[in-house]
Amino acid sequence: MRKIGSFAGFNYSNAFKNSDEVWTEKELDAFLKDVQTYLKGSNMIIQNVDDESERKALIAYLIDDSKG
Repeated sequence: MRKIGSFAGFNYSNAFKNSDEVWTEKELDAFLKDVQTYLKGSNMIIQNVDDESERKALIAYLIDDSKG
């Protein structure tokens, strides 16, 4: 996993750029569950993933895809 707000070339809000957190399964789950309140000051405009099984599937996909 990588540091939140660290993907090169993406225009992150200061909330994400200044975060000390690392994307873990727990952090991804919290973010996807409530995007707008995950980090105060975030400008991220995506829809919450309310269904727990959908979040788990999405997180599993992201982890698998990040392995290259």
